[in-house]
Amino acid sequence: MIISPFTPLFFSPSTDKFGAKSKYVQLFARTDRIFVELILTAKEQEPIVYINNLLSNISTPVSLSSWKMNDDKILYFYNISLLPCGYYTVTVNGNTSEIFKVTDDECELSETSLIQYSMKDNKQRLDAVWWIDGMQYFFDFRVPGGFKDNGWTFGVDNEQFVASDEDIVELFSHEYTTVLFTLGNGMGCPVWFAELLNRVLCCNYVYFDGVRYTRKESNVPELNQQIEGLKSFVFNQMLQKVRTMNPVLEWNNQLAMRCVQSGAYRIADDEGIRSIKYGSESEVAEVGAYINMTKAIPNTGVSINSDTMVTVNSIHHPGVDENSYWDLIAIKTTDIDNKYIGRRGYGKLTVNGLDRLKNDLDNGSINLRAVLYKGDSYTNLIEGSVISRDGVCVLKGINGGDIGALKEFQLYLDNVYECDMDNLGMTIELVWVYEND
Repeated sequence: MIISPFTPLFFSPSTDKFGAKSKYVQLFARTDRIFVELILTAKEQEPIVYINNLLSNISTPVSLSSWKMNDDKILYFYNISLLPCGYYTVTVNGNTSEIFKVTDDECELSETSLIQYSMKDNKQRLDAVWWIDGMQYFFDFRVPGGFKDNGWTFGVDNEQFVASDEDIVELFSHEYTTVLFTLGNGMGCPVWFAELLNRVLCCNYVYFDGVRYTRKESNVPELNQQIEGLKSFVFNQMLQKVRTMNPVLEWNNQLAMRCVQSGAYRIADDEGIRSIKYGSESEVAEVGAYINMTKAIPNTGVSINSDTMVTVNSIHHPGVDENSYWDLIAIKTTDIDNKYIGRRGYGKLTVNGLDRLKNDLDNGSINLRAVLYKGDSYTNLIEGSVISRDGVCVLKGINGGDIGALKEFQLYLDNVYECDMDNLGMTIELVWVYEND
């Protein structure tokens, strides 16, 4: 068994027996997603994992999800999030991690940066999995430090021609700015924080507090200062902001980064697609349905976030055959410009919070269907099998003319039979994308 080195927790990282340990305790926000990945061979038994609350001295066993990577390897994984504030460790088969603190204190969190990272596919590395059952996962790594204004460096890539009279002609020119990320605060941080940062910057997608950066050339974390008398350090890393991006890719990355657990979402800034903030998060006690009907840019097939959000109490009304459950959600689609009505498109649906139906979902027996009801008739909006507990994406073409200013959106879960469906917690997010002309 190996614990993925991209897991943002540290298990016995040091063999240095000399000197005083760093006083810095790893910090996470309650909404951070501590993604633990364990890779085992097919012959190994499922690992035993506990989350240890050091204040209450209570160890809670973790029910791991699994995914078969190939005939030889199985991935076991779990998202730790929304823990009560306190001090914790994680134990995997008797191996205990370094202590970490979970807090919602904005003063403490303001001195940290949240680094989120993922890959474009699973072919890049053998020691981590980024896409599970077609769903992308990001790791969250919160570190002390941030960007300082005195760490900006300006540069230019240009070519000039010098005329015979020494006059200079600019043939082409492109400016750039690099910024210095400081890892470590007044207490510094252990050296393995820099090791993980260097590894993280090998990923295709790396976001610092919601803004995408990449390392400048082959720059690596450089030791800037050692805290006297402690094995604690401050590092500098040169970065450059990614400016040319695929808007669809960015949108999908933002959706993947926002999801926390069981349908709870971080708050995203309405003014920008890339800014992620905190606040108003709570554990899901009732179902929330978030329906995003989005506008489109002509001829691009790109969605822009323009949320229409609706909440329902539960999915618990029995169907006619008593084998299906449904609920009605009134949606307003006035965000869609008239010039797009009549164009074909598709919906991308993500469902979270179905953990109570684990066995049935693993067997693929539950069917999910959603329709737009028009009084005496209906139009299928989406239809397909729920393929995993963590989410489902199904595509179904629909004519924009079927969408009016006020329609009833009906969600069905079919073939649930004797499942305990009453007041099932669920979060739904639907993104509408128009096809190119």
